[in-house]
Amino acid sequence: MAEPDQTCGTAAPGKAGASSWPDEQLLREVIDLVRGIDGGESGPSDISAYDIISYEEQVYHCVRTGDVESVLRMDVPGKSAPVAGVSPVLHLKCLLVALNAQCLHAAIDGGISTRMGYGLNSQLSTHIMTCATENELLELVGSKVIPLSYCLLVRELSVPAVSDKDILQAIRYIHDHHHERITVANLAEHVGLTPEYLSAKFRRETGMTVSGYLSEARIREAKVLLRFSTLSIGEIAAQLSFSSQSYFQTAFKRKVGMTPQQYRNAAGEDGT
Repeated sequence: MAEPDQTCGTAAPGKAGASSWPDEQLLREVIDLVRGIDGGESGPSDISAYDIISYEEQVYHCVRTGDVESVLRMDVPGKSAPVAGVSPVLHLKCLLVALNAQCLHAAIDGGISTRMGYGLNSQLSTHIMTCATENELLELVGSKVIPLSYCLLVRELSVPAVSDKDILQAIRYIHDHHHERITVANLAEHVGLTPEYLSAKFRRETGMTVSGYLSEARIREAKVLLRFSTLSIGEIAAQLSFSSQSYFQTAFKRKVGMTPQQYRNAAGEDGT
């Protein structure tokens, strides 16, 4: 395997947050890259600026709406000419870092919590930075794994549209803290309502009880973790504050129609 590109500040592989990001050396080289583009130092490109902007607009819309199917059908722009004095590996990493940041903001606009968004962003950043060759990076571009990951996150974990600001605040709190123990009492205290009034208002606005919505939010995140992480079933149950692994499995099967392991196996078989 080729040695990692030392000019890129390659992050150490591992769990999200384990690496130093952003890397100062990489940022300096990104600035140099942008200056090179502005100065017209690059040769003729196989792809126009209009093509790039059009692609970025399509990606932003698809991620914000969780439109997985449109991303799958979307054509990836052709390979652009390298920038003078910049290695193809660094050039592609810069483009992918920018795409990752754009998708993060689109996903947050689409209703996911900042905690989940930045968690995915950190994982993908680490993956980008640990790619050592141009072919690895081109495969990452062609697979569309970055926009698809955010699309799936939005589709599974976006905050529903509600007009009441108290209930929206409660829902956002649930999305940001459903890995912790949440009771109606502490949720009501956070929002500034009595538990009884919050419960009645929450059901009127969402059609669900607080505990029912919390359980659904945890199941939705469990589906994402089963698809994209290597955490065991027990670790996922503990991370999402289920009282036990057996209770998590029962709740998951009741909601999804299959056990967590069956869901993970099926997701692996269909590539999602």
